[in-house]
Amino acid sequence: MSLNEILKKLEAIGVAIDDGYNTAVDTEENSDSMYYTNHASDLLNELVVSVEELIQSEEVTLDEVMNTSPALAKLL
Repeated sequence: MSLNEILKKLEAIGVAIDDGYNTAVDTEENSDSMYYTNHASDLLNELVVSVEELIQSEEVTLDEVMNTSPALAKLL
């Protein structure tokens, strides 16, 4: 599974978490559940950012490799 595929699944999970939070009845009895759902959403968002950074770093690395001149590559 590629990082882009993982990112899409994480985004789908985020939608499901948001839907669960938004459809919960805001009562005293549900406050703990809503807190944990919100916390899960925050953790998921951190993971999404990490995966996006990994994707970006792969792209930059590929671009750097493709744009390195042969003369410069010899010096590296």
